[in-house]
Amino acid sequence: MGTCIHFLLERLILEKEWLVDINIGLQRLEKGLFGEWFQLQSPQYMHYIRSYPKRHLIDNSCEAFINHLCINQLKKRWESLEFRVETQKKEHLKKYAKEDVDLAFTFAKKVYKELGTFIKAIVLFGSAARKKQNSKDVDILLVIDDLNIKLTKELVQTYRIIVEKIVADISPKLHIITLKFSSFWEYVRAGDPIAVNILRDGVALVDTGFFDPLQALLYQGRVRPSPESMWAYYAKAPATLQNAKWHVLQAVLDLYWAVIDAAHAALMKVGEVPPSPEFVSELLDRRMVKANLLDKKYVKTVDHFYRLSKAIAAHEVKEINGAEWDHLQREATEFVDVIQKFMRKS
Repeated sequence: MGTCIHFLLERLILEKEWLVDINIGLQRLEKGLFGEWFQLQSPQYMHYIRSYPKRHLIDNSCEAFINHLCINQLKKRWESLEFRVETQKKEHLKKYAKEDVDLAFTFAKKVYKELGTFIKAIVLFGSAARKKQNSKDVDILLVIDDLNIKLTKELVQTYRIIVEKIVADISPKLHIITLKFSSFWEYVRAGDPIAVNILRDGVALVDTGFFDPLQALLYQGRVRPSPESMWAYYAKAPATLQNAKWHVLQAVLDLYWAVIDAAHAALMKVGEVPPSPEFVSELLDRRMVKANLLDKKYVKTVDHFYRLSKAIAAHEVKEINGAEWDHLQREATEFVDVIQKFMRKS
C-alpha cells in the first residue's frame, strides 16, 4: 500500500496538479487511491492532508508526507490482518494401528526431549506397522544431524545408550533404524528405493522442516531415480545371484555334517571312537554292515557326501540345481532317520 501511495503522489507532484489546485489532488487521492478505505477514514486523514504544508510536497520527497499521513496507521492495519494457513493432513497415519501409533508417539516424545536438536526427524514407516500386516514390529526411523554436530565416538555411544534405554522402557516391539541426515539426503537425491519407500508411507512424528516437503515432492513425481542409482542397484543383482548359489552349496555342506554327526553317534554306540570323516564310511562297513546293524547303501551315502564336500571345498562343484538339492536332502534325511531308529534300540 505504501508503494502505491508513493507512486501516485509522485505523479501528482510531477504533473504539478498540487500547484494548480490542491483540491484536484485531494479528490484524485481520495477517490482513486484509497477507495472505500479512505472514505471511511477520511475525517481523520483528510485533516492531515489539508494541514500539511504545500511547499513540502514540492521541496521534499513524498516519503515525509506519507509517513506523516498514514504509513504507521497502514502498518498497524496490516499487522492486525489474520491469515488462515492450512497444512497438509497426515493421511497415512490412518494406515497404522492406534496402539502402534501411540507407542511411536511416546517414543518420539521421549527421544526428542533427551536429544533435542540432535534429532532432525522421527518417522513412523514400513508395512510392519500397518493394520493389514499384523506385524510384531513398529519401524521407526531416526534421522540425526551430522552437519551441524560432530559425531564423535562418545556422542554416538551416548546416543545408542539413550535410545536403547527408551526402547526398553516403552516396548520391545519398537524397531529403530538410524540414518545420518547427509545419508538420507543422498538416498532421496538419487531416488534410492530405501528413501522412496520411507517417504511413500512414512509419517513424521518429529520434523524439523525437511521430511514433509520431500514427501510432497515425491507425491508430485519430482523425486526420481538417478542413472547412477539405477546402475548401482543393477550391479547388486549378479552378486546376489552368486550369493544365492553359494548359500545352496553351504546348505549341502550342512547336509554333509548332519550325515557325519549321525554316523559318529552310531559308531560311538557300538564302542568306537569317532574317526575323522574320511574313515567314517570304512568303519561303518566293518563294524555295522558286517554285523547286520546297517544296510550297505547307507555306507555309500556317507561316502557320497564326503566326496561331494571335498569337491565343493576345491571349487570343483560350483553349483547345485534344485533337483540335485532335493535328492541330497532326501538322502541325508533318510540316513539320519535310520540312525535315529538304531540309537533308540536297547
